[in-house]
Amino acid sequence: MAEGESKAFSGNVQTLTVKGDGVVELETGTLSVVDISSFGGSLRVGTGATLELSGPAPYAVPSLVEQGRILHLDATSGVVTETNQETKAVSVKEWKSLLADGWSAMPGPVGTLATTNLPVLIQRDLMANDILFMKNKSYMMFCKDGVAKSLDGIQSAFWVIGSQEGGGYLFGGGAADGIGWHRGGDGNGSYAADPLFRGAAMDSVEFGTWRINGNLIEAPRSTGLSGGYDILSFVMQSGGSPVPNADGLAYDGRYTSGLEGYYSSRLGNQRLGELIVYNRMLSPSEVAGTEAYLQQKWGFSRGSDENAATVVLDAGATLNCVAPQYVDTLLGTGDVIGDVAVRNLVADWEMDGFSVSGTLSVAENATVELKNLPRCIENGCEIVIVRSADEISGQANLRNAEIIGETPSRKLKIKVKVGDGKVSVKFMPEGFWMILR
Repeated sequence: MAEGESKAFSGNVQTLTVKGDGVVELETGTLSVVDISSFGGSLRVGTGATLELSGPAPYAVPSLVEQGRILHLDATSGVVTETNQETKAVSVKEWKSLLADGWSAMPGPVGTLATTNLPVLIQRDLMANDILFMKNKSYMMFCKDGVAKSLDGIQSAFWVIGSQEGGGYLFGGGAADGIGWHRGGDGNGSYAADPLFRGAAMDSVEFGTWRINGNLIEAPRSTGLSGGYDILSFVMQSGGSPVPNADGLAYDGRYTSGLEGYYSSRLGNQRLGELIVYNRMLSPSEVAGTEAYLQQKWGFSRGSDENAATVVLDAGATLNCVAPQYVDTLLGTGDVIGDVAVRNLVADWEMDGFSVSGTLSVAENATVELKNLPRCIENGCEIVIVRSADEISGQANLRNAEIIGETPSRKLKIKVKVGDGKVSVKFMPEGFWMILR
């Protein structure tokens, strides 16, 4: 949406993102949005309507999810190498899973690839960490006992992937042969701009939730990698079928069917720092935590939890935070369900304050804006911002918040009060008063 543009919704509407700087008005029904991190405008929720935010805030506490891992490859550990004493090239013979359950990735087993086309370890290539590099022309890897024994039940996955040489296939082979993870060119090579999917990809994969560097991907058939290093994440489509599998890394499964000449240019072309695969669908908060863990470990700039969105809740309106959310400014007289973080609050004389059935977190450098003050505000007047909250985090940030907006017509001391789940602004006379009895 362009700045100044206004759009109204009625009924039940689902969308992945809201972008731009306009005004969105929800008159009735429920508007379900996954990601508002690119929205800098205003979302006004009318009486009886519900704004549902289901995706994670871009910023999360780094936390590797361990439950459900079926493969975890990390180029900083578990790599069996062989060094050529003349060229000093470090070839990779085996890449062992950190789970120590017998799974690993190995060159081959087609033809002589296990001895002639070995990936190499590029030392200190990313944040002083080693990277495994599968060059083009048949430099892919198979899971140990791959083809005969597939890695089954892939429902979530994370890659620290480099596309300097194109990026190649995200996985290798699988039950759907070359099309299950079909990222690649037309047989002439691999390019960073190649979309995440091309050809007859499985619906459960293509229509899953894809994110690059924490940003939701709406169109995987037209979105590629950066040409450098990226953190890519995938969660299978809810209720999707079949559940995908793979036989290895970075190769077109049709290569193993005797068509080596045509498909060999699609193999490899990939740098890989870490690959984590799960046999369950991770929740939005688990995805955010794992992405943050990888961002921190591999030196990626962390996504900020700051957006510029303003949410206004009319009386009887609801903001439903399915996962913890961040909004820049929150005000109104409606109700919040779930946990929400804010930086700016508004003390509006014409509003009765909102409630939070969850935790309200106040960020650093917070502000409290005064709005619609009466012409002559009296001593002792109080404007309620939050009429009730289960828990308020960042109370010191709130008490030290900068007061902005309108100013009273008379000199009064303005104080932000926090206590018993309530936030308000109170107006008091300046100076000290002493009452003698």
